[in-house]
Amino acid sequence: MYNMLLVDDETIILEGLSQNINWQDLDIQEVFTADNSLNAQECLSSHRIDLVITDIQMPGENGLALGETILQKYPYTKVIILSGYQNFSYAQQAVQIKAFRYLLKPVRYEDLEKVVREALHELQHELQGKKALENAKKLASQAYPLIRQNYLMNWLEKDAVHPWENLQEANEHGLCLTPTGQGYFIMIRLGQREESASQDELLHYAMLNLCQDMLGGQIIDFINAQQTHCFLFLTDVHGTFASSLSSFQRAIERLDWVLCSLENITEGPIRIFWSKIHPLEELSTCYREMNRKALRFIGSSQDLVCGLENSERPVSAWEPSTLHSHPSFPTLIATGRALAALEWIDKTFEEFNRHSGNCHDQCLYVYHMVVGTLIADSFQRQIGILAWGGESLEFMEEMGEDIVEDLRSQCKKLTSSYLENLNHALNGQEDWLIGQIKQYIANNIEDKLSITSLAAHFCYNATYLSRVFKAKTDVQLANYIVASKIAKAEELLRAGRSPTDTAAAIGYETYSHFSRTFKRQVGVSPKQYQDERCCFRKNGTNGASN
Repeated sequence: MYNMLLVDDETIILEGLSQNINWQDLDIQEVFTADNSLNAQECLSSHRIDLVITDIQMPGENGLALGETILQKYPYTKVIILSGYQNFSYAQQAVQIKAFRYLLKPVRYEDLEKVVREALHELQHELQGKKALENAKKLASQAYPLIRQNYLMNWLEKDAVHPWENLQEANEHGLCLTPTGQGYFIMIRLGQREESASQDELLHYAMLNLCQDMLGGQIIDFINAQQTHCFLFLTDVHGTFASSLSSFQRAIERLDWVLCSLENITEGPIRIFWSKIHPLEELSTCYREMNRKALRFIGSSQDLVCGLENSERPVSAWEPSTLHSHPSFPTLIATGRALAALEWIDKTFEEFNRHSGNCHDQCLYVYHMVVGTLIADSFQRQIGILAWGGESLEFMEEMGEDIVEDLRSQCKKLTSSYLENLNHALNGQEDWLIGQIKQYIANNIEDKLSITSLAAHFCYNATYLSRVFKAKTDVQLANYIVASKIAKAEELLRAGRSPTDTAAAIGYETYSHFSRTFKRQVGVSPKQYQDERCCFRKNGTNGASN
């Protein structure tokens, strides 16, 4: 069934057309009417209209201009033009805007019925073609991930294709590469798990989001035949090697954060491997070498973050190299390698002795890391701390019966102090961020703003940005964007700007979308709002002059 809109400024013609033809026999279930172009556009924005029959001569915008607007915005709507004038120019314009038919008044009802049948018949064929095209696109989109995966495997595992030699083909497979492209791998392997394919895909998607949020950059992701979650970070998207190296170092430094986050969403050991930066033509060799070395760790029960190319992990400040050596101190303790653990401590503190700068904080960190590791391992194995602490735990014995309360008090005191300091710093950052967001929206009100575009501009995760904005302002960020645009629209309408120009000025691509949003926010259409405000100003002016 179809919907039809009749547009004519003469009421008698509207009534005649709507009442003297049995439209239901033509599969038209509802007939709408409008007496001018503006009302017609509001009807089109709030209802699905399949066919429009419009007069040419009307107050305001004429029927030809209305027909052109309709066919641009709603390409699957048929437009029939009625005219009381034998004007070749009108007929020529109707052809130019691709109206379905141009008819002269008075038109016989049976002739109009015939034209409407032809229009709806053509529309039916077009809609069937549209549906077939949509189905074809859907099938193509479903096959795309497999096609992309095969292309990646032919490149990285088989070295059968070379993307840098045909960038257009690479881009068609979703790999946005540049001639001087570089990249590095991060591979994540999980322990043996009994999960369905859909759950594995969901977990991979969660990993991808985690990498995007914490590490940033352009990522090519896939799961290989060994069930390794692979992420290829492209580092030359925006330019220089220096910027690529900087982003690489930041990413590697944050891998421990990724590990901790993954521990919250999956069970079993987590092993994260990373490579150095390589040009595109070396990535296939790098991938195969990494994949081969990663297989050595199958069966390991320890969490691990490891570079597989003998590269030192970059650090932002001086630290003993042993903190990033493998096996780590916790691994040595967990495997009971006493001599190696003592050697690790000697090497670490020898580095402290050789270091010329102040290393008080690093030394304190190592001390507490060692003691914390021993206590955690002891607790896990259900070995009493006093059984091995000896003289080192005299401070506990001196506390006597109050040890629990004293330690609890000290822990709470330090924790509260630390979190208070941390929250103060975070609140200050978030308040500044909210101010920047509001300023950016105000300065770019003409853009097509969204949470996603704001998140990209400020380099934050969209979900985090929404949550912080709501917490700080008690307003949803999406609602604030809409409210800001509508407030600007009211200002422009009061200043005499036309509703159509106003819609474009605040970033709406279609007038119908703007009109619906405005009416939902303000309670009246943009045109009604402007008319009421103009009427109010005129009355106020007249009252003042009287």
